[in-house]
Amino acid sequence: MTTDTLKPRAKRLRAAVAHMFNVPVTHSQALELVAKEENYPNWDAACACIGHSSLNSPSTLEFSIKVTAQRDQKPEVASIFGQSEAVSRELVRLLDLTDSRGALLLIAGATWQGKTTTANVVMNEMSRAEDPFQLIDDLRDGADVFQAVALALAGVKVVATINATSIERLRVLLRYHGVGEVLLDRLLAEGRALFVLQELVWADATWRQNSLRIRQSEVQAAIQAGSHQ
Repeated sequence: MTTDTLKPRAKRLRAAVAHMFNVPVTHSQALELVAKEENYPNWDAACACIGHSSLNSPSTLEFSIKVTAQRDQKPEVASIFGQSEAVSRELVRLLDLTDSRGALLLIAGATWQGKTTTANVVMNEMSRAEDPFQLIDDLRDGADVFQAVALALAGVKVVATINATSIERLRVLLRYHGVGEVLLDRLLAEGRALFVLQELVWADATWRQNSLRIRQSEVQAAIQAGSHQ
């Protein structure tokens, strides 16, 4: 590979990387990237090669909350997040409708912890039909995570649920997907992602058992209905 062939390719790649990831790329970095292209087969590794040091170190906003489930209680944003001033403050900041930037709110936790209920409450109370909000119920794989991160960077307020205990689960899924870690780092560095680990605390043990039994029956019914389609 000669310098004459490197320069045109470097010029094109420099513009593409700078535009896609919003990071400065010098001419010498672009040349180095092209020269090492065969050793860096995906965008994440390519950006690592050029050194995206212009981004701040990722600052993850991770919180844990306990939500008390009470009989005949109507879930509301205030009752779910009200006991944590820090979470409430970050929630309002991220989903501020006067801010045109996107954001990613992750409601995380184990199975049967009310993640979907919380996500729906947030959507119902804090979004309007004309606003760029999107709900993704259950991020299962790297493609789902990539979609959520990309939408947030594109200006959409994304509310998503995930069965996880740490935001690092997103990085693992993106790594398997083969692309997207740099985008996640950018979202985190800009302070536009909030990870809330939710745990339900039941006020009535009997009610808990009845509620879980109903949920399990609903899941089984849905599985059976799907198998007959």
